[in-house]
Amino acid sequence: MQNLKIIFSFFVFFVISSKALALVPPPDVSNDTVIFDLKNALVTYNSGERFLDLPVMVSSKNPVSSFDFRMKFNQDKLEYLTTTKVNAQLEPFTYLNTNDYFLRNNTSGPYISFEIPNKVTLIYVRFKLKNSCDHISSTDFFNITTLLMGYPCKSRVTEMVTVSSFQNLLVSGLKCTKSILTFSAPTLSAGVPIAKYMWDFGNGSFSNQQTINTTFNDIGVATIKLQVETVDGCKDSVSQQFDIFDTPIAKFDYVIDNTLDTVFFNNTSSVVDDTMSFEWQFGDLASSYSISPKHFYATGGSFQVVLIARTANGCFANSESTIILAKPNANFNYTNNACVNSTILFTDNSTYDQGTITEWLWDFGDQSTSSNQNPEHIYSAAGFYVVKLTVKTSTGIQSQIVKTIEINNK
Repeated sequence: MQNLKIIFSFFVFFVISSKALALVPPPDVSNDTVIFDLKNALVTYNSGERFLDLPVMVSSKNPVSSFDFRMKFNQDKLEYLTTTKVNAQLEPFTYLNTNDYFLRNNTSGPYISFEIPNKVTLIYVRFKLKNSCDHISSTDFFNITTLLMGYPCKSRVTEMVTVSSFQNLLVSGLKCTKSILTFSAPTLSAGVPIAKYMWDFGNGSFSNQQTINTTFNDIGVATIKLQVETVDGCKDSVSQQFDIFDTPIAKFDYVIDNTLDTVFFNNTSSVVDDTMSFEWQFGDLASSYSISPKHFYATGGSFQVVLIARTANGCFANSESTIILAKPNANFNYTNNACVNSTILFTDNSTYDQGTITEWLWDFGDQSTSSNQNPEHIYSAAGFYVVKLTVKTSTGIQSQIVKTIEINNK
């Protein structure tokens, strides 16, 4: 009697549950999509063969717990190998029916309420390319049927991007006329080692090296073409364009005014545009950014003057010239007994290679002066004194040196 009650109760529960389930509408997945993401497929190379891993993902409005697909593929180009799950909780089952040549897949989670991640790669379906050099397109996958939670939905195969596997060539150097540019190509194309390189720089230069230097003499758009061939005989190519800008010509002349100890520089550089800038290095650690500056040299001698002309695009040129100033070099020393009320001998060590020094003017820093070549002087108080010696040549060219000396108490 007790067993009959249990059986009857189970029967009543089954009937009620079945009616309740019958009242639940099927999920609306008709506008949801199973995506075969050929655009982001992985093409790899191993042991002389190429492989294509096709990502599969789900785009759904509401959570789903499983997806199925059935499709055919171009068996002249592809051979199905295996399916790999990305999410560890998924349980994909894929097989190729050799009777109708449909590839079938069912992927679900570990339990009924499991929610499959949305809009991310869930599994990779791996194929081997029968001909390594074949291009795979969306039309190589056809007769596709897809289900979400057992109900029909949409399917979509994205298109593989038909561009070079190495879209950007590496280039270093300024893109300026007469400048050396270094171009470098990768060592792999779609993961396969490259065996041959064929460069065409459009300037009459060609190369079969991976890395090459070249120079462009004309401004404008330069088109660089590279074709490569991999170890398995597949060819790939890329074409890139670069703007080549004009390099200025830096030039200058100058006038030396020995009476003012000044050099007047005249900038005669070619002007590419009104954004050009100039930098002068006068050879005595001084510099200027004026167009045509003048510069005072404190001493005579030989100076290497550099003018750098630069455009807004970074193109630049240098011009150098050695300037010899016929100017005396003022210098002196003094005895070491620099004490209060002691006689200090100042000795002129000035030199002039282009003539004769005829005048000396000493300023001892205590309101005392002298016009002797090698004067003596006595300081009445301890302290620091700034001593200046100005020398003048017979032609009126002068030079000055300044030194600070310390006078101590006895």
